[in-house]
Amino acid sequence: MIGLGATAAVVAASGASSDPGGLSLTSVPNPNTSSTGYAPPNILSPELSGIVVAQGATRAEYPDPSTVSYYGYDNDKLNPAGQPVMVPAGGLAEAHKTEPDKNTYLVFKHGLAGSDSNYDYGTHFLFQGHESGTPGSITRINLDADAAHRVTVLATKDSSGASIATIDGSTWDPSAKRLLFTTEGASRPTYAATPDYPSTVTDVSGSLGRGGYEGIQNDSAGDIWIVEDVSGDVKAGASFAKRPNSFVYRYTPSHPGDLEHGKLEALQVLNGSGAPITWASQAALNAPDEVALYAYGNTFRTRWVLVHDTASGTAPFNANTLARAAGATPFKRPENGLFRPGSRFREFYFDETGDTNIAGEESSTAGGWGSIMKLTQSSPTASTGTLTMFYKSDEPHAGLDNVAFLSSHQVTFVQDAGDNIHQDFGFDSGYVWDTNVDYSNPSNQPSRWLAEGRDPSATIDADTANTGNETDNEITGTTVERRPDDGRDPRCADPESRRLRLALVLDAAARRQHHVGGARLQPPRPRLGRRQRGRLIAERSYAPSVTTAYIGLGSNLGDREATILAAAERLGPHRLSPIVESEPWGYADQPNFLNAVAEVETALGARALLDFLLEVERELGRVRDGPRYGPRSIDLDLLLFGDEVIDEPGLTVPHPRMAERLFVLEPLLALNPGLFVPGQGALEALVAGLQST
Repeated sequence: MIGLGATAAVVAASGASSDPGGLSLTSVPNPNTSSTGYAPPNILSPELSGIVVAQGATRAEYPDPSTVSYYGYDNDKLNPAGQPVMVPAGGLAEAHKTEPDKNTYLVFKHGLAGSDSNYDYGTHFLFQGHESGTPGSITRINLDADAAHRVTVLATKDSSGASIATIDGSTWDPSAKRLLFTTEGASRPTYAATPDYPSTVTDVSGSLGRGGYEGIQNDSAGDIWIVEDVSGDVKAGASFAKRPNSFVYRYTPSHPGDLEHGKLEALQVLNGSGAPITWASQAALNAPDEVALYAYGNTFRTRWVLVHDTASGTAPFNANTLARAAGATPFKRPENGLFRPGSRFREFYFDETGDTNIAGEESSTAGGWGSIMKLTQSSPTASTGTLTMFYKSDEPHAGLDNVAFLSSHQVTFVQDAGDNIHQDFGFDSGYVWDTNVDYSNPSNQPSRWLAEGRDPSATIDADTANTGNETDNEITGTTVERRPDDGRDPRCADPESRRLRLALVLDAAARRQHHVGGARLQPPRPRLGRRQRGRLIAERSYAPSVTTAYIGLGSNLGDREATILAAAERLGPHRLSPIVESEPWGYADQPNFLNAVAEVETALGARALLDFLLEVERELGRVRDGPRYGPRSIDLDLLLFGDEVIDEPGLTVPHPRMAERLFVLEPLLALNPGLFVPGQGALEALVAGLQST
């Protein structure tokens, strides 16, 4: 799914690729031009097609329609019928547009409630905050629902009764079971919200802090990564080049899912002499540290520096001010970042939007056009790493914003370049880069899959003074739904790359939300069919709902750790526990084992998942010809499958002997301390009972 801001759309793709889930897309030759009164349509690669699933004029269900009544419009300017003025007419000024921003796509196996208690809202949802408007709001697009129930306003106030601030970024924290929202302002909260209706929205800026936060993303250890977009002052001696003033942060909770207690760190980059690259060292026009940072081929050592610890207080704090004081490295307005699927959360790609001015004095020398950076670490929790510039932007590729991976080596960034560049080069585009390609070679260029157009409403805004609305359509959200070709692969590298459709959100004007796609990956169009709970349901082949499962991994032959990591790679675990060593269990005359537990999210049933695990064992050399509990190169056990209790021939869940094995329970406890084992009790109590004996 690729999502376009105020307009939501699904894009499906028919292109072939050598990489599972990858795409081969024909490049769109040119961007749409910007000129007075010109309202061109979006142009997609021919392998793609778009379907609108919601737009700004879609009426939202909400118990107080006088507050929020439509997906993309405020109720500040109403016509005599009490509806927002969506096109200036009859002497009436246009209503304010709320600019839905970054989307988070989630599947809930048992569905979610809405304001209509008698309605089944389905299982597939897109969540987003709104970057503008009064009041701020959190909305949910119910992808399985009919038109009357398509958009639900989840909240306009937080748990204290305060109005919600305008929102920029969003993600899902699987450990906390909360949506996280950023608000791009040091005076505005960072939020956690439940996905149901009505949503409980809490301010977590006493732990995560406040700043120009935009992109937000979890890693496999439960940490939260945040990239910040804060424009700096114009440099001395310059007219347009600005001082880098935005940081990359990592919040480490006291345990996964704890949004109240933890430490916030910021990334510090070291120059070639080993000294930190700081706000002060980048003050001069084309400062040496800055020029070096934006040169191909340079590799910089990095480390994380402490910004805030809740042990010292839990009042909201300005993270930007503290990061600068701690000597962290500021960048030129990073917007969003993601971990590369398949990297086990060791490679983090983030963009910089730059100075967004065609006359910037540092455009071609020191990041003025922006960039794509690659941070590499030995693990997501590592304290050190390396930073390289993956791509140095130029004018056609300036002002990068939202990001999504299409495959393990294909990444799309979309633009929010601004009017200054639009007038010179054209409207924004969406591009695909290959992480295996060397872009220091000027003959290698990204491929354009979207040339964004401009709808008539935004075109009118562009030629009308003081509307308060954007004058173009911004691509505010890109989300990829990864879907295995054979339907059997349970992998989930991270929440943004489970299956492969693209949800696009186009901001402003008609504000449609699209799904973009094509033949191979596009779901069949809805067929109206069976009735359920008193409503007609559209029978859609969206991606199946997922179940959280826990897999035990063990090895005591050969290179034990390498074998466990190879098995984990095939599973694509959402999270992998620490690897521990244990004495043999059930058969003493054999080497010690290494053990771990993986948490995966799978669309398979329990029996199909077990079959998949047996297949992985065979691929890794498991031969079942020895004594029971004897030596083995790899052992994969299905420990838990959601909250299900299964007792069938050859399949028992929860695993019948897991409660007897500390080498299973302790790694499981490290992943999910609050877990309840169906039929056996709280995991913490099971561990305590075994440890006491």
